Amino acid sequence: KEKKKGGYYYLQAKLRDDFTSGQSRYLMIYKNGSNVIQNRTYNYTTTKHYTHVSGVLNLSAGDTINIYCAHTDSGARPIDGSNELETSLMGYKLNT
Repeated sequence: KEKKKGGYYYLQAKLRDDFTSGQSRYLMIYKNGSNVIQNRTYNYTTTKHYTHVSGVLNLSAGDTINIYCAHTDSGARPIDGSNELETSLMGYKLNT
């Protein structure tokens, strides 16, 4: 069984959405329920585009990581999660 280890990790998230053009999108990485990294994209003229966010976090064993998306479009909008090429979260430990 692999032992959990703390340290610095590079994290990257992306999502593909189908929002109306001219709207803001926010992609956020949460650590233990708090927003710690965020990126905003705005004013695309087409639908079906990607939003990316990345950064380095100091993580401890037992920390939880989640991604969330918010937008300024009216109503609910779909996020394309049909495979790992569309919407994903990845990370790796940095040697320190």
